[in-house]
Amino acid sequence: MIEFLKNQAKKVEGLGYSGLETFKGSPYASCVRETGQNSMDARLGGGPVKIEIFLHDVKRQDVPFADELAEVVDACLRENTDERTQQHFESAKKIVSEDIWKILEISDSNTTGLTGPLSDMHSVFNVLVKGDGVTNKLDPTSAGSYGIGKNAAIAVSSLQCVIYSTAFDDNGSQISAVQGRLRTISHQRNGEFYGAEGFWGGKDFSAISDPLEVPGWMRRTVVGTSIFSVGFRQESGWEDRVKLAVLCNFVSAIDAGTVEFNVNNTLITKSTLDSHIFSPELESSAINFDLKPQLMVARNLLVNLRSDTSVERRIDDAFLGSFILRVLPRQGMPKSVHIIRNGIYIANNFKKFAQPMASFNGTSDFIATLCPSPDERGENASRILKSLENPAHDAFEPERIVDETKRDQIRLAIKRVVEKIRGLLKEIAKVDEGGTLQLDDLSEVLARNGGAGSSKVEASDEPDPLTLKYSEARKSISREPQPGIGANGNSIQKGGGDRAKLGGRQSNKGKGPGLGSRGAVPLEDVIFTMDPKRGSRARRLHFTSLAAGTAKISLHVSGLYGLEPLEVTSSSQGVIESGAIIVNLNAGERVSIDVEIDEPYFGGVEVQAYPAAGGTEAGAEGRE
Repeated sequence: MIEFLKNQAKKVEGLGYSGLETFKGSPYASCVRETGQNSMDARLGGGPVKIEIFLHDVKRQDVPFADELAEVVDACLRENTDERTQQHFESAKKIVSEDIWKILEISDSNTTGLTGPLSDMHSVFNVLVKGDGVTNKLDPTSAGSYGIGKNAAIAVSSLQCVIYSTAFDDNGSQISAVQGRLRTISHQRNGEFYGAEGFWGGKDFSAISDPLEVPGWMRRTVVGTSIFSVGFRQESGWEDRVKLAVLCNFVSAIDAGTVEFNVNNTLITKSTLDSHIFSPELESSAINFDLKPQLMVARNLLVNLRSDTSVERRIDDAFLGSFILRVLPRQGMPKSVHIIRNGIYIANNFKKFAQPMASFNGTSDFIATLCPSPDERGENASRILKSLENPAHDAFEPERIVDETKRDQIRLAIKRVVEKIRGLLKEIAKVDEGGTLQLDDLSEVLARNGGAGSSKVEASDEPDPLTLKYSEARKSISREPQPGIGANGNSIQKGGGDRAKLGGRQSNKGKGPGLGSRGAVPLEDVIFTMDPKRGSRARRLHFTSLAAGTAKISLHVSGLYGLEPLEVTSSSQGVIESGAIIVNLNAGERVSIDVEIDEPYFGGVEVQAYPAAGGTEAGAEGRE
């Protein structure tokens, strides 16, 4: 039966429940993340946790509480509510009247299940099913911490109804327990006032312990837990959004063999990880759902985890604990550090500690991860980081520490760790000597005396760039091929620019084209100069192509979160397409192009060249 808590105080409760609202902004990702980390926290033995996510079509007659839930929905519709609430229950009324109900199952195995005893209100089962804002996870380094993650599964239910089914071992005997929880609004039925929260199960809000008393789709036959979101929000592309959530949140744990996923018969394991994360089809879905930046981060993290040229360093702090910093110096990487805890991606900054980690001057390109070390000192670091995580587990916030003295100690410790990170990055991803540096106030003198440009450039009309040009330093950076990226390291070149203020460019203009979507066209001796006679937006681009074909040449600048496009509005050669130049190239031919950019910009520029869509492939070196 469905039972609701009595509402003797006639308290008004609406749909805006904070525990749910936390996850409604990204329901699929939140559901995958929260249920996944709960399963990983309950890992049993040495094998991987196996998580299966399936959508079922269940006949209404096989939902034992269907008629009762329909009565509750009707009672809520009779309440005096706002338009949003009215629309919610009108939609719910249609769903509960359907002959087929959509029910999403998220189940795990190789876990302990939701352990009892069922009579203990503090047991794992009762805290998860009935608790609010409380967790009984004994491990202080566990992934969960607030006891509200359970609401993520409710957030993907159009009926805000979830069924929990578990089997656990009790001194050699397998115990089963099934109970449901639903969230509506305060309402009246049969002359009684009820609160917003109800439970389905046995009498007096108890769980059903006899598996034969529930329909087959609810039963557990092996130890573990199944969570059923009743009336699943089946939106277009939901499967791809779930897969993206799996890859973006658990790439480290999957690669380590700690967890495996099965999404509607699509296996995502250590052995299949590459085929999914580098899938062009999934990348198209990521673009459609505005998730490509997250996917690109996951790809880069996997490359770092797999690369033999990645460098690991230990960071010790007397108060905070110990971490492992893993760095892959590689051209084209976004120069960012990503924090992973318990194999789950958390964030790429300590912004709330005034440590945004968005700029790393004095280093070459790199990708890095920061994880608590796998020892006692690392457990201390993990425990402190856990205490700083917000409920969505995507940021660290010092104000969550009540003790002011401890909070100040953590602030100082985080700053010390970040300083050590920066020092190690300058050591590991250093810019080697061998490039040339030219200063603004000497540019005219150098130009009059022939300049200090590359000896390979013979054209007299190519003035030297007025900023850093590290032509030789790139040789010291790892050239190890990266999945989905052309093998020739010269395909992306740093060009010069007029070194002055970076004024005017906004970080919200969007990212440049992602690296590795297809083979790159190899260029060398790239020079990008200002032409003051033609105005502040006029530039001249010089380069030599090492391959022949039709290429798409685009310009990029460093922004707060990575490379951003510098749009070209006119060009003396080729045609303009979406701010880039489409031009035919011949192998070994020196090219000079006069261009205009969309707004004045003074700073270093990165030039990227790829085969144009529909154009001729640019030689073997430019293909994947």
